[in-house]
Amino acid sequence: MEVSYQYHITDEHLHLLEDQIRVFLAKKGIEIVVADLSGCVEEEIHLGIPSEDRHHETAISNGKQLYIHDEMEEMGLVGRIYDLLHMGAGHMWQWGSDERSGLNHFGDEAWAIGGKYFLFAEPEQLALVASYEKEAGQICLYHLALILGKIPELAATEKDNIYRFYNDFLQTDIAYIIDYYQTGEVRHFLDGWIYCAPAIRPITASFPVSMHKRENHCVALIMK
Repeated sequence: MEVSYQYHITDEHLHLLEDQIRVFLAKKGIEIVVADLSGCVEEEIHLGIPSEDRHHETAISNGKQLYIHDEMEEMGLVGRIYDLLHMGAGHMWQWGSDERSGLNHFGDEAWAIGGKYFLFAEPEQLALVASYEKEAGQICLYHLALILGKIPELAATEKDNIYRFYNDFLQTDIAYIIDYYQTGEVRHFLDGWIYCAPAIRPITASFPVSMHKRENHCVALIMK
C-alpha cells in the first residue's frame, strides 16, 4: 500500500509495529489465527452478488479469536495491521465490555451491529454504523499510542507518522463503509483516501473487558 510511504513509514517500521500488536493482543487473551478466508463471502452471497464480483473478508472474529487472511494482497502489511488494530484492539473491546465501560456500543448490542447487514439502510441506521465504527477506532487509537510507546526502535517523529497514518486510515475506512452501504458499490479503497483527517479523540480503554467466544462470526468489510 504505497500511500504509507507518503507518511514516511517504512516496511521496517510496520514489522516492528505488527510484532508489538501481536504481543499486546496475546497478553489480552486474544488468539490470532492466520487462515485462508477466501471462502468468506457470506454477505455477498446473501446479497446475490455474482461469484466473479465477490470479494472475501480480510478478518473475522468470534469474540475470542481473530482470524486474518493468509494473503495480504493489495492492502499489504498496512491493511493487516489495520485489521489487527481495528478489530482486535477496537471492536473486540466493544464486544467484551458492559455498561461499566461508558461506551455507546458494548456487549451484545455492539456484537449485533457488527453482524448485521446495513445495505441501503435508513440514514439513522447508517449513523449508528458510523458511530459504532468510530468508537472502535477511538479505542484502537488509544491502544495504538500505548503500543507505539513500547517500541524504542522508533523515533518520536516516526511514531507520530504512524499514528497520523492510522487516524487517516480509520476515517477513510468509515467513509468507505458508509458509501458501500449507501450505494452497494465496492469502490477502490485508496480512491477515497482522506489525507490529514482531523484527529479523532481516543477513548481510554481502562474498563474491564471479558473476551469470550460467541456463536457466529462478525466480519470486517474487505477493502478493494
